[in-house]
Amino acid sequence: MMRIIKGILAALALAVVVPSCERTQVQQEQTGYLYIDLQHDFSVDPVFKSDAAEDMTFSLAIYDWNDKLVATYDDHRELAAQPLELRAAPYRVTATSSSAGAAAFDAPFYSGETQVVVKGNTLTSATLTVGLANVKVTAAFSDEIKEQFSEYTLTVSNGDGALTWSNLDDSLDKEGYFSATGMLTWTLSLKNVEGVVFEDITETYTDVKPRQHYNFQFSLGEVTEFGGASVEVVLDDSTKDKTYNLLLDFEANVRPTVTSYGFDMFQTTKYAEGETVDGKFILNVPGGFKAAYLKHALSALSNNSLPYNFYIMNLSNDDRTYYSQKGIKIPVIRNGDTRAEIDLSGLFAKLPLGSYKIEFYIESNNGKNRTQSCSFEVVSAAAIEAVSATAWANFALLKAKWYPETRPEGVSFQYRKQASADWIDVDPSQIETDDQAKTYSAEIWGLDGNSHYVFRAVSAEETETKEKTFTTENAGIIPNMGFDLWYKSGSIWYPNENSGNFYWDTANGGSDAVGVYPTSPEYDHKKGGAAAAKLESKSVTLVGLAAGNIYSGKFVKANTSLSNPGAELDWGVPFTSRPLALRGYVDYRPGTVNKANAPYTGMSGKTDIGIIQAFITDWNGPFRISTSSGKFVDTDTDSGIIAHGAMDINQTSGYIEFVIPLTYRSTTRIPRYIVVAASASKYGDYFTGSTSSVMYVDEFEFIYDPAELTEDQRAKVKYK
Repeated sequence: MMRIIKGILAALALAVVVPSCERTQVQQEQTGYLYIDLQHDFSVDPVFKSDAAEDMTFSLAIYDWNDKLVATYDDHRELAAQPLELRAAPYRVTATSSSAGAAAFDAPFYSGETQVVVKGNTLTSATLTVGLANVKVTAAFSDEIKEQFSEYTLTVSNGDGALTWSNLDDSLDKEGYFSATGMLTWTLSLKNVEGVVFEDITETYTDVKPRQHYNFQFSLGEVTEFGGASVEVVLDDSTKDKTYNLLLDFEANVRPTVTSYGFDMFQTTKYAEGETVDGKFILNVPGGFKAAYLKHALSALSNNSLPYNFYIMNLSNDDRTYYSQKGIKIPVIRNGDTRAEIDLSGLFAKLPLGSYKIEFYIESNNGKNRTQSCSFEVVSAAAIEAVSATAWANFALLKAKWYPETRPEGVSFQYRKQASADWIDVDPSQIETDDQAKTYSAEIWGLDGNSHYVFRAVSAEETETKEKTFTTENAGIIPNMGFDLWYKSGSIWYPNENSGNFYWDTANGGSDAVGVYPTSPEYDHKKGGAAAAKLESKSVTLVGLAAGNIYSGKFVKANTSLSNPGAELDWGVPFTSRPLALRGYVDYRPGTVNKANAPYTGMSGKTDIGIIQAFITDWNGPFRISTSSGKFVDTDTDSGIIAHGAMDINQTSGYIEFVIPLTYRSTTRIPRYIVVAASASKYGDYFTGSTSSVMYVDEFEFIYDPAELTEDQRAKVKYK
């Protein structure tokens, strides 16, 4: 696209150094070859060597700078055997092994990623290192445990999945692999040879990261003064060692315990918003309470004036009343008490939608302690719920979800303007569903720009669900897009109302020194309004050709140096909207190319070609173009470009309507500048074209509503 951009600029320069432009153009069209050297890093923390073979296979995915997938390989060795030919540009390459999901035995998952720049006419080799992407867990039990206990079982969970090591099956020697969720909870269950079942030991670790190896080693400790024994648990994670001693006192369980009423506190409990929940917890402390805390780390609770960590012993009546008002019933708990019931039912009933975790910490007077966490999730009471709206100027993308296993009948949406009471139904035939994710979506067109709307999810059974709001964007314009307003300063025409309202400019300022003015108003041959813009490619001394053009921006200055003549100009005017396409009218009368220079000498004698294009950016300011130094906008690689569209113009028989879709590279970035440009000779940057080519352009406008585009045009925009 660089040649397209530069094409409308040819008339700005009295002359230009053609070789530098030629090198740029050739480089853009070069291709290279990519080879990936896949390296294996199977180490974990602490250092551990996987049994994985060096010749295991990986899937490769190659993405361009727009994060578009350009190639995939099921076996990375295919790329080693036959390098991939690619256009010279930057790329991102990922490698992954097969995944067994959240938790699985003997199923490690490896991944890696690297950035590479493919150079033209070159075999580019990139090294991609793959490493363990999940958490490894192993377990070992001493001979003493095997002799003293008939059943011993370790269960480890990451919140999404769980694995169990037990002497009751063949799992003891297996390696467990977990997806990295940031936490691991382990629970040890014991039953001795006399049939006595002991209280479970459980603990949760946070800050659990990929490539860590958690090696749980269980052995019997020294005999205590109580005549029992202890189980010693050593965690080997290279950063800390923790030892847990479980007194196997056959007369009493002396470690504090936390049990729940009516739900499994070791699994994430889901309940509907506003639902009455039995949220009672029983704290048993055989050694007597010494200290007890209730902890959390969630803003939804702290915003409810609940501290992140608060003491629940020896509370005053005022404190207990305060917590009770928040939905937490705490009895009087004194030092030495052995039992307490904490009721969080009222708190659960008040919480908004979201995921939550609370934690009890208890210390007893006999030196024992317990940390016990519980996770739960508040879901919508309705079967369906509106999730989000992505709003553009004249349309919006609505999304909702359902909670039952089976999708409810007749899922759809209703929407209205915030100031209106009348709901508008979305045709169910327009609904797109994702049964795996349990979501559905729809596009709604014909909205007013810069307006507030309300929407809700509906189904055949539910018509009044929770409402959500969104605001549409402004449908912006560039002043004088119809090219009706012109003013003249000296011999130069400017397509603006006056110098104080300056949005458009031409090449006239660059060729003024030789008395050539390729762009002017046209008052007779127009499509509508008062005038059109007439773009004429003309012969210019020394340069040979000056292509008629018009662009949004401003001419800065001409460089009249005989050794390196050229011009500087700023491309782009402030703009914060997101149009879908540029529409307008063009009448093009191309001549036969009579000025041809490398690399387009082959154009000589052929019919000239015109060009119209538009693109929006998040540049911090206008782009300063310098024809003398060869600084131009490259629409293929410029990272500031959000959306771009261009169209070649061939001969017409009078005015025709054109529509140029703007292809979006990102739908989340906010525009700051826009460039709209037209030229009578596409290759004028190489002084190639016809000195008799004439282009008339008129009545430009932006399209914001998808209803005004064809299906193919909407697909080119890529707004979703």
